[in-house]
Amino acid sequence: MSQQWIRFFLIKVLVSLLLLALVVEGISWMLRDIPPSRHPLDQLVQALEYVHPDASILLAGDSITQDLANSYVLDSGTGRVANLTTNAASGLTGLLFVLRRYLPNNATPRHLVLAATPYFIGYTPEGATYETYIRSVFTRDAERKWLQDQGLEAGAAPWKPAILRLEQSVVDRLVGGLQAIPTSLPGGVEKLKIETFPELPGGNAASNEELKQKYAHKDARIGPVAGMAIQEICHLLSEHDIAFHIYWAPIPETVYAEWQRTEFLLRMKAAILRSGGPSCTDINFGDFNHTLSYPDHGFRDSDHLRRPGWVTVYGRSMQVLLETLN
Repeated sequence: MSQQWIRFFLIKVLVSLLLLALVVEGISWMLRDIPPSRHPLDQLVQALEYVHPDASILLAGDSITQDLANSYVLDSGTGRVANLTTNAASGLTGLLFVLRRYLPNNATPRHLVLAATPYFIGYTPEGATYETYIRSVFTRDAERKWLQDQGLEAGAAPWKPAILRLEQSVVDRLVGGLQAIPTSLPGGVEKLKIETFPELPGGNAASNEELKQKYAHKDARIGPVAGMAIQEICHLLSEHDIAFHIYWAPIPETVYAEWQRTEFLLRMKAAILRSGGPSCTDINFGDFNHTLSYPDHGFRDSDHLRRPGWVTVYGRSMQVLLETLN
């Protein structure tokens, strides 16, 4: 009995596991050219391969603006605005690569509006965030080389059997392959409702402590990789004669007051201009918090406004800005 038991485990089970691993490896190989579909950035990059909106305004930004642009129509259905919003996890590196993919295949836009928090501009993706939102999304040779030049990409990733990364090598690509070919860029289909009122204190509002921990007492600096990205974005826009607008997205009022007291936003603006160099001298800076205060209770967490009310409030201000751009 003991010999049969040993034979069962050492031969049959091990052979079965080996065959299973080979099958998964084969499936992974067959799916290798299918882009994964895990998050909105994957969907945006895939859409850029098929959709050419020829918009006059490009809207970029982190998740607070993405939440707005993916929910509501901001240009009255005219097609003037192309939604290129990403998230803080991809930072300016992701925006640079998105622009490089968009501009060669579309009519030259007149404006790029980047509506984001300061952290989006200064952030460099690292670790698992870098793998999920940069390395596995932007796989072209030129993108790989840029990442290598910045010291982010040491070359090919160490090989691992597909069965040990089943979700990344099989499941995500199967989901991507089953999706229909995009017919439009990600974006909302619902119009902003004028009668929507902002939420009152309570409910799902984020705590003041959560917001302060996220936003307060940060250094006004831009890392080397983000600095190189802003330089190249400015150079790219200058080559195409595209006006560049950077607007600070909604910030909780208590944090905004602290940032005004410490001149954090002014110092951040100076850091952007310093990092960007000569091509960035013509950036138009703006601030959605100047004309309207966003109370702490208007946020459902440290990165997103409560919906539909406070998202709609932000959306109205965004529409006003976009309508002023010719």
